[in-house]
Amino acid sequence: MGLDEFKKIKKGMRQMLSDLTRRYAAHHDWPNKPTKECNIVHTLCESMKAMGDTPYNSIAPFKEDPPDCIATDHGGNRVGIEVRELVSQKMIESNQKGKNELALWSSEKLVIEIGEILLEKDAKDYKGGPYSDIALVIHSDEPTIANRHEFVSTLRNHVFDKPRQIGTAFFLFPFDPHPQVRIRPYVKLNISGNH
Repeated sequence: MGLDEFKKIKKGMRQMLSDLTRRYAAHHDWPNKPTKECNIVHTLCESMKAMGDTPYNSIAPFKEDPPDCIATDHGGNRVGIEVRELVSQKMIESNQKGKNELALWSSEKLVIEIGEILLEKDAKDYKGGPYSDIALVIHSDEPTIANRHEFVSTLRNHVFDKPRQIGTAFFLFPFDPHPQVRIRPYVKLNISGNH
């Protein structure tokens, strides 16, 4: 094999790897889904601990899925944890084609999307129970959601319809771009409304 042929193969391999790598809102994108999901729950727990809240312990992937992970709460009770990303599929596809576009999120659009995710995840048949709680962690790396204080305020004040199975839900914001902020902001969602 000559040098030119080697360079051509190397260029092709780089292109193939580039095509496989997600280019949009990809901070937590990881090829191994169980590892990704548990890492997201660990990230939430680190933020909870830093804010003085009681995080989950003994987080592990759950092979039967759903739930994605199992953990224990502060009382030692088993908790099933489901993880779901909030991201614009349209922008993922657009950016994969080489465009540099961002999804524009409003507070209203964010609330509607979270409400739909709650319904989607509440309809699952959770295996391996009984669980003292089914928790949902919705995470996002959407750039236009990062560092938007009105989203935090909206999510703290909005009352979502009460799910049948999910007892606790969190929204994990993108990392704040300010270097002095070392945790990932989150909101515990109010899911106590009526159906």
